Amino acid sequence: MSEKFIIKNDWALLKFMDKLEWKEYQACREIRQIGRP
Repeated sequence: MSEKFIIKNDWALLKFMDKLEWKEYQACREIRQIGRP
């Protein structure tokens, strides 16, 4: 997947999440990115 596609999905998810859920989602996503080889 391209980064642009992922970013669009993030904004779509944001519409259905409150700010706390969004922060938790972002934190999990950052951890996954750091964990990539």
